[in-house]
Amino acid sequence: MKKIYYLLLLALPLVLQSCFKDDDDIFDKSASQRMEERLVHDQQVLMGATNGWIMEYFPEKKQSYGGYTMFVKFGDNNAVTVASEKGKADQTETSMYELIADSGPVLTFNTHNSLFHYFSDPNNPDEIGPIDSGMGGDYEFMVIEATPEKVHLKGKKTGNTIIMTPIATDTSWPDLMQKYIDMADIMNSAASSFNFTMGDLKATATMNYRTLLFSYPGTEGYESATASFRVTTDGIVFYTPLHIGGKEITGMKYIGEDENMVITLADETTGATMQDTWPALSEIFFSGKWYFAKSLMSSYGQNLWTSAIKKLYADPSGYYDIYWAHMGVYSGLYGFCFAPLDTPSTFARSIISYKYGTVDDNQIWLQLEGRTDQIGITYVNAGVSEILKMIGSLGGEKKTFTLTADNPKNPTVIQLQDNDISANSFMLVPVSYTHLRAHET
Repeated sequence: MKKIYYLLLLALPLVLQSCFKDDDDIFDKSASQRMEERLVHDQQVLMGATNGWIMEYFPEKKQSYGGYTMFVKFGDNNAVTVASEKGKADQTETSMYELIADSGPVLTFNTHNSLFHYFSDPNNPDEIGPIDSGMGGDYEFMVIEATPEKVHLKGKKTGNTIIMTPIATDTSWPDLMQKYIDMADIMNSAASSFNFTMGDLKATATMNYRTLLFSYPGTEGYESATASFRVTTDGIVFYTPLHIGGKEITGMKYIGEDENMVITLADETTGATMQDTWPALSEIFFSGKWYFAKSLMSSYGQNLWTSAIKKLYADPSGYYDIYWAHMGVYSGLYGFCFAPLDTPSTFARSIISYKYGTVDDNQIWLQLEGRTDQIGITYVNAGVSEILKMIGSLGGEKKTFTLTADNPKNPTVIQLQDNDISANSFMLVPVSYTHLRAHET
């Protein structure tokens, strides 16, 4: 029996040796030869798309900013031409690329291109992301598979899947890119909140950059789902399918915008719809600072404003002026806030408080409350009381206004129309510029 054991032990190294053959014995060619052939093949595929590729690009390893579309065309001498929806439709920039050997083929965009490296520069031009990493995108990609129909890349840093598909030879880059930009503009104009409906399931979705966070009632309390998306020419497509209510949604088509500027997207397969929801104009007004400009007032308001400034200048106790004024919150109070000095490092300011409320989505009421500080008391007594007449009765009665805006979703101008005095109307803007100073003529 011992002899049998010895024979088995002697035979074992021969068996193992036959199993562990060199790599070169398994393949007809060496690893370096195979890599070289793979690089040549991938290079031919990249250059084979004579009108370039649509690149579905997702920066940041968790796709927090969503995805973006770029066009890339690989040419001779390692030149690559890039267009991006973050640029203009007819804008391109050419830089250098290289296919290099690593653990596999790697495509690297190795000279700076402001369009391509927008997503990977540590200091993003639009200040998106941390100041030391920007949007955290890739500029080096492992080539997983390359065919004339599709190139599958994987970001070396993020691990994100990047897909490229060829652009038809008869397609104009500017025309096609404009369609992506137009759809991006539509999504940018949408509210940050959506109502999502799919059969009996009702959910809310909050949009941050190009990521949607869904929240909906489940069997054990509220459930959530997150989906990052890229804008297409006719809607949005998710990085990975959205799983919600037992259904899978890969993307949603843009249906249109109704007369109330509500945007609707839908998925035909599941019947799901999503509509953006906006706060009422009255809510927008009370939640921000809205600045006065004399040139944006009716003659009724301009006369009151002129009267106030003349009284301020004529006051014997000192020189007074108002350099800007807005309706908003200051020092815990809501009301007429103004700056009497034009010294940026020591801006003095004061507020004369008003009570306020909403009548409906587009109507508000204001009522002089009169809480203020010593600066406010001085200015009211010196002439600012004239200005207050157009905002609210000095007797303390409520004054109601109807609000209108240039864009109910994202207004740059809100007009207040006095419901009792038709001659009294004025427009307010969200930013105070030097040429919009309250005392302008």
